[in-house]
Amino acid sequence: MPDIVYSTGPIEQESGVNELRLKALNNSTATAEVFVTVYDLNGTKEVFYSDNFTLDPFASAVLFVDIPNLDQFEVEFTVTNPEVLVAVFAVNADTNTFSAANSVRHGEMVNLSAGV
Repeated sequence: MPDIVYSTGPIEQESGVNELRLKALNNSTATAEVFVTVYDLNGTKEVFYSDNFTLDPFASAVLFVDIPNLDQFEVEFTVTNPEVLVAVFAVNADTNTFSAANSVRHGEMVNLSAGV
């Protein structure tokens, strides 16, 4: 099965947000690979952060990414299994408060591999 690419689309950073918590959950019986890319959209689209990790069956993982100077960003997840769910939670890490406006759940993401 081909990889699946999910995107948040472009997001304007809300005042006070300085961290992204990138979450992936493997709901399958097979091991899955997850590739994450955060893009800086301030002018030209450029890679700001990238990482990859393996998720065991029925396991989850979270990455913490500091984004204090990004005015606009996009997050893309590439997963090797359709049973992997992903989400982006934007946070003010100083106060541990979440931004609903800058958080994107799995069902809200665009599946780029299926076409837009």
